[in-house]
Amino acid sequence: AFFSLLFCKKRDRRKIIVTLHNKIILSGYKQFLSVFLRKYVARNAEVVSAVSSDLLEEARADGAKHTFIAPIFAPKVECLLKEKRLSFQNRHSNFLKLINDLPEDKRKFFDINKPLVLSVCRIAAQKSIENVVRIANSGIDANFVVVGSGVKSLLERLKAEDVNKKVYFAGKSNDIPTWLNAANIMLLTSKWEGCPLVLQEAMANGLPIVSTFVGGIGDLVYDDENDLKAGMLSEVDDWQNMASHVQLLLNDETLWN
Repeated sequence: AFFSLLFCKKRDRRKIIVTLHNKIILSGYKQFLSVFLRKYVARNAEVVSAVSSDLLEEARADGAKHTFIAPIFAPKVECLLKEKRLSFQNRHSNFLKLINDLPEDKRKFFDINKPLVLSVCRIAAQKSIENVVRIANSGIDANFVVVGSGVKSLLERLKAEDVNKKVYFAGKSNDIPTWLNAANIMLLTSKWEGCPLVLQEAMANGLPIVSTFVGGIGDLVYDDENDLKAGMLSEVDDWQNMASHVQLLLNDETLWN
């Protein structure tokens, strides 16, 4: 966007529309440069849109004159909402089938008598998956699974930190609905998210959300106008509070309603 605007004639800048999809978390000189570029783009683009309200507020503060919110919608939500609501018993049956379909050497990671706490995300620093490991090792009686691929060195470090082997790292999956149907809670520990598709799909599936209160997650999970909540949110890195939310939801199925 910066270079497009830099080399674009002033009269043609009205043709430039910029959309913000992610919050760039940097430090030092990179952060200083990022702020400069962001302000230049906001002030010179004709229109700036963003996937979450916090990005939109930042763009306005940086000088954007014409803005609008442009959330990304998960295409599977419509179909998921039409499916039958799953009970704890349904989910446990799906969990047993999922485990039985795994290779024999993978089944040993699971206790089939315990519920499933699911995280679906890239293996990346922004996702703070070390907090999933901490929550899993906090004494909660459940199976914890992280579905997703990413930085191999980070994955190895996470596995090393999981000294009690409480988290099963499933890797990349092309069948997320099967995991959703087997899970009891969706857990997301990210430092920032825009309008995460996985939370949209989890909510449409009927799963309660335990997540960080960042980016567009509050707008997605909380409906203040109608006083409705689809989950429990905590500040970034407050894994103890998130662990208490997980335990609370596992103990009381009525909270799901």
